[in-house]
Amino acid sequence: MTRHFSIARLSLALLAMLALAGTAAAERQENQERQEPFKGVIEAVSDNEIHFPTMSVHLTGGGAATHLGQYTFTLEGTVDLRNGTGVGSAEFVAANGDSIYTTFVGQGVPTGGTPTENRVTETYTIVGGTGRFAGAGGSFKMVRLLDTATEETSGSFAGTISFANGE
Repeated sequence: MTRHFSIARLSLALLAMLALAGTAAAERQENQERQEPFKGVIEAVSDNEIHFPTMSVHLTGGGAATHLGQYTFTLEGTVDLRNGTGVGSAEFVAANGDSIYTTFVGQGVPTGGTPTENRVTETYTIVGGTGRFAGAGGSFKMVRLLDTATEETSGSFAGTISFANGE
C-alpha cells in the first residue's frame, strides 16, 4: 500500500511540474509575440522615375506614430502604371535611431476629386528592425492621398506590432 501511495505521489508531482513548465513556456511565448496597436500619420513627398510600363518610387517624409513618436520615413518601390499596383520596402526611423523595416504591396486609384488626386492603399508587413524593434513583426494598412502634380502625399496607418523581446 505504501508503494502505491508513493507512486501516486510521484505521478502527481510530475504532473504538477509539467503543468507549471507548460504555463511558463506559454507565458514566455505570449510575451515574445504580444500584439500591440500600431498607428500613426504620415506626410511625404516622392521623387519618381518613369520607365513605362513601370515607375520607380522614392518617398521620403515623416510623422508621428505609436511606439515611434516623431519618425522619419523612406520608401523604395515599383509601380506598374498599367494597373496601379506597387511593391517595395520602407523604413520607419524613431527619433532615437531605432528602425522598423517593412515590405509592402499597394494599389493606387484615381479619386475623381481632381485629375491629379489618387488614393493609395498599402498593406505593410513588419519584417524586423533595430534597437527595441529588433525581431519585431506585425502588419498594418496605410491609406494616403497622393497629388501626382506636386508628388505630395499624406495619410494614416493602423495595425499591430509585436516585439520579439517582450517589450
